[in-house]
Amino acid sequence: MTVPIHSRSGALGDALRRGAGVVGHPVRTLRTIAGQGPLYPLLILFALNAVDELDRAAFYVLIPEIRDEFELGFQGLLTVVGAVNALALALAVLIAGFADRYSRVRIALAGALAWSVFSFSTGLATGILFLGFVRSGSAIGASVVPPTHNPLLSDWFPPADRPRVFAFHRSANVIGASLGFVLAGQLGYHFGWRTPFLILAIPTLVVVLLALRLRDPVRGNHERRAAGAEAEAVDIEEPPPSYAEAWRMCWKIATLRRIFAALPFLAAGLTALALLNVLYIEEVFGLDERARGNLLASIEPVVLIGLIIGARAAGRFLARGPGRVLHFLAITAIAQGCLFVGYALAPNLAVAVAFIVPISICGAILVPGMFTVMSMAIPPRARAMGFSMGSLWILPGLLILPFIGWIADNWGIRQGMLVLLPVSTIGALIVASAGSLIGEDIDQVQRTA
Repeated sequence: MTVPIHSRSGALGDALRRGAGVVGHPVRTLRTIAGQGPLYPLLILFALNAVDELDRAAFYVLIPEIRDEFELGFQGLLTVVGAVNALALALAVLIAGFADRYSRVRIALAGALAWSVFSFSTGLATGILFLGFVRSGSAIGASVVPPTHNPLLSDWFPPADRPRVFAFHRSANVIGASLGFVLAGQLGYHFGWRTPFLILAIPTLVVVLLALRLRDPVRGNHERRAAGAEAEAVDIEEPPPSYAEAWRMCWKIATLRRIFAALPFLAAGLTALALLNVLYIEEVFGLDERARGNLLASIEPVVLIGLIIGARAAGRFLARGPGRVLHFLAITAIAQGCLFVGYALAPNLAVAVAFIVPISICGAILVPGMFTVMSMAIPPRARAMGFSMGSLWILPGLLILPFIGWIADNWGIRQGMLVLLPVSTIGALIVASAGSLIGEDIDQVQRTA
């Protein structure tokens, strides 16, 4: 018998409400966060997610120095970054296809090794083409995280635990980014922008060695259990679909189509903001490498507040109905877009920080709810493909990056950042429109599991 996820009553609804309450408790142990799932794999994926951020944080905090060395303007820099991300996103579906067929753990570790090698090579770049090549390699290595980490977490942990687990996993980005900002700023200030990349590539190798003992969980076991399958059937893994079949399975889900349609707008806004933010505080407020690193590192921990709020809200809204989660996420995204305006027009650094803090919190709130909803709406057989199909829909959004750079070059960086408001608002409204569809889509996934 199928158990509706969006029911207000029943064992699963009660579990979701209990999960939401645990998230809000001020003293949480790691065992409580893991809930009914295994702790060691969660910690390893947490560590891999953290060390991935070291490379990304170093690149962002040192962008002004990299731009100056290779004599790039705003438009040129955003064009290079857009091209690098486009290559990684274009390969994401291919990687996802492998993840649905082969060991997701091994693919995740191979990607970690790749970004470590290419991060190290970034410090050796001597020309714009070589820089583009190694940044593409690093981005491709990091692109294995969504199609491997998210499905692994979905198969290790039941739906009631996922808001907490996804929030905890995402908090690794905060720790990795904070360390990356501080270390890259200090090392870059004293030894030049190349040194951080040579040093920060090493921790990944240590985590990969610790991860060698991991083994893949059975795909879709929790969905079969929630649908009332017999105990013997729960651990029988369905055969992986072909690329065409996986695409059709995911495309049939109305909620995913709406989320895919929103991604060009949401991703373009977030990517442009991440890049322009560092250039903004360097150009407008005159902060050097060390000051930028310290400032960004001091702001990053507020993301944890957003993750806690997002996980707690996702757990509570999910117990009442998953459509409420999407409505809540849309409102949060619109609020974040409005805050962009105040940030872009800030007259001094103190006012800018007053706006970037809630912007960061809003961005973090979106993560647990979005990943939880997607994990429940994507068929288990094609879960890696479902998480990665969105990558192709991000590609059109990257086309706006050179345009934003052109505005920043010709009219000023503040005006370039103001363009982000309408872009992110459109994406949020599309996400909200999926609220009436998600409940039936999740029930359908359970029935077909």
